[in-house]
Amino acid sequence: MAPRAKRYGVLIALAAFLFVAPAAAEGPVSLDPALKGALARLEPLKGAPVARAELDGKPVIVTFFASWCPPCRAEFEQLARLMLRRGVERQTVIAVDWYEDWGGFAGKPGRLQRFIAGAHPRIYFLSGTAPVIDAFEGVPRIPSLFVFDARGREIFRFLHRAGSDKTYVTAEELAAILEPLGEE
Repeated sequence: MAPRAKRYGVLIALAAFLFVAPAAAEGPVSLDPALKGALARLEPLKGAPVARAELDGKPVIVTFFASWCPPCRAEFEQLARLMLRRGVERQTVIAVDWYEDWGGFAGKPGRLQRFIAGAHPRIYFLSGTAPVIDAFEGVPRIPSLFVFDARGREIFRFLHRAGSDKTYVTAEELAAILEPLGEE
């Protein structure tokens, strides 16, 4: 394909991704034993896999991201602020890399590792798989963030919507969602 045609193809694909993303399904996601097991089996992008024990008895935040996504970078700053505010032991934060190679963004050596290196060290970074993405109702856009209580019930969901002024959740918003849960 000629370079000009390839550029136009990437732009068309990007426009389709940004403006024609499918709507999210209606029902809540449950962080049940099967989904916990699937998350624990995902390949870590740094360090060790997420331990099953980290998914039990406290809130779990699961976010889907790509290193090239500007709202994702802002979201990770907010997640770091949340962890400083609440303490790292009071919740587990899992970041699932998805859409990393989408739309011609692949081939930037080191970008993902630089992104991860700049994030809070207690965030688990995992490589997404189609079955996990399907379990989260397809993750139509990034960032997409799910918050589960200590029993695995979805209590909050944020999906970055096309054309929305709001592109990520703040630390204050997340703290307001998590604080009423107390210690279970």
